[in-house]
Amino acid sequence: MFGAGAVGTLLGGILAGAGHDVTLLGRGPRITKIQSNGLGVTLHDRQFRTTPHAVSSLDEIEGRYSIVLLCVRAWSVQDSLQAIPDLLTPDGTLVTMQNGIGTEEIVSQHLSDIRHAAGSLTLSADIDAPDAVSSSSRSGGIAFAPVSDQVDVGFVSRCFDQAGIPTACLDDYRSMKWSKLLLNQMANGIPAILDWTPGQLYRHGAAFHVELAMLRETIRTIEADGAKLVSLPGFPVSLLRWVLQLPAGIVRRLLLRRVEGGRGSKLPSMLIDLRAGRTELEADWLYGAVSATAERHGIPAPVNQRINAILNGIARNPHLRAAFRNHPDRLLRNIERAMNEA
Repeated sequence: MFGAGAVGTLLGGILAGAGHDVTLLGRGPRITKIQSNGLGVTLHDRQFRTTPHAVSSLDEIEGRYSIVLLCVRAWSVQDSLQAIPDLLTPDGTLVTMQNGIGTEEIVSQHLSDIRHAAGSLTLSADIDAPDAVSSSSRSGGIAFAPVSDQVDVGFVSRCFDQAGIPTACLDDYRSMKWSKLLLNQMANGIPAILDWTPGQLYRHGAAFHVELAMLRETIRTIEADGAKLVSLPGFPVSLLRWVLQLPAGIVRRLLLRRVEGGRGSKLPSMLIDLRAGRTELEADWLYGAVSATAERHGIPAPVNQRINAILNGIARNPHLRAAFRNHPDRLLRNIERAMNEA
């Protein structure tokens, strides 16, 4: 696992618990704790402790691997690529696990001669302590799709199947990544701006209309880009497209029921990052990717464009963050202005 954040640690722990030879590459007290205590994993109702090899430097890694899962954040991908060829066996596969659109293209541009697949995780991943990670998802798994030729994603998939994680092997990585992007956008960026839970957003009629306008923009952009919405483990994303075209009141009731039954009180990932003081967010790879793709195809996406600008602004400016916190009226005025200017 190249990257030992929540996703890398969860996936590494699951594979190690199933008997696979796993190395976690990360930094900070998490690696030190795992080296000393092992790693506690909670997956649904199952709890176990395992001992993956944990290192904080490339110099500590000996040998090469048949699979390298790149689990760093999207903005760190390019800085990680120089080390990848020395970690893979000649027939090894790099699997990029980032959210959003764009990282597969960066890898293909810089490492065009390696076997490359993309992965999309639909399980939640939470760090509970430096040496403990969990997933509370009742459903979900991992989808894989080839990016380069001659990649057997079935080999990667079987490793997780054997570890008890549902998987899917898809043909088109772009459709897979766009489908995951739509899920990542839902109840994420707008609650982060307002400092709200997903349930608060979906109970607020006017703010939900902004969310719905953003999601509909994203679907139009996906279709303009020639991709399709495809179902991912635990998530019938292709059905979601149909739901989002229903009248707004019906959409809100349907989605509110699902949100409150699952993650209504759980903080979205971007809000967790903001509260942790991060100045880099995934916004450019989600909302920014939609607005850039829409512009390339000559269609408007003002809601995505403005949400991306606000998220990047509040990540770097605490005063701006305070101005939007619990102020949906301010967000609505910004979005209306953007739509009028489009």
